[in-house]
Amino acid sequence: MASPNLKLAMRFLVEEPHVAAQQLSNEPAQDICKLLQTLSPLKCADLLKLMQALPSSRILCALDARYCADLLTHLKVADIAAMLRVLDPYPRKQILALLPLSRRTVCQRLVGFADNAVGAWVETDVLTLDAALTLGEAIKQVKHGHHKSSQQIFILNSEKRLLGSVSIYDLLRHPPTTPLSQFMNVNLPTLSGFADIETALRSPVWKARDSVCVVNNATELIGMVHHHRLRSVMARIKQQKIRATSVLDDMVLAYTDAYVELSDLIN
Repeated sequence: MASPNLKLAMRFLVEEPHVAAQQLSNEPAQDICKLLQTLSPLKCADLLKLMQALPSSRILCALDARYCADLLTHLKVADIAAMLRVLDPYPRKQILALLPLSRRTVCQRLVGFADNAVGAWVETDVLTLDAALTLGEAIKQVKHGHHKSSQQIFILNSEKRLLGSVSIYDLLRHPPTTPLSQFMNVNLPTLSGFADIETALRSPVWKARDSVCVVNNATELIGMVHHHRLRSVMARIKQQKIRATSVLDDMVLAYTDAYVELSDLIN
């Protein structure tokens, strides 16, 4: 039977989703799942994105496998990786097995980054092309692609290292036989995936843009990161630190009071 707090959280779900997410975070995962699975996978995914990684990861593990697989299609890889990062290897492997191979590979890569690292929060659904292609060949690949955003196209060499970028406009205004490497923009600012978010937010690369390429130590492209995304994550990390400090202060106060009472009894 659902607890009063759980019923109250479900009532808040539509009008106050943040309140619902906070309330549900304090409930047992098994109890939550029975109610969440009455929602569409899309609504459930939206709710999990508002929760902290630990409770949301526990819910993922407790969901029916078929429902969970459908839900994962509505989450960005970075959001999935954030939940899997706090799981033990075995349950993490079970959730990864529900992902298509391409998403699973990317997700495993992102799980390896620390929660406060830039690489943990990249948008991986970006369009890339091989530098050896001609413009005509590139246009064919773009037409058959299914990427959410293709305004900026990243050019990689045979070793998947980032060389530069081109725009859709660039592809349309040059002869089809022109190699991509001849007109790509090579002055492309990047951030290291291992950089901590607080340092990255102070980087001068944001002066003229709100999205930046993220690479690893071998300059292989990991994806794109958005300024608003990093600000949001940084705010969440600071809130977690404040909560942790508050809990520690309460524990110190409780132990102090207990010590005082014990001293009074002894004396």
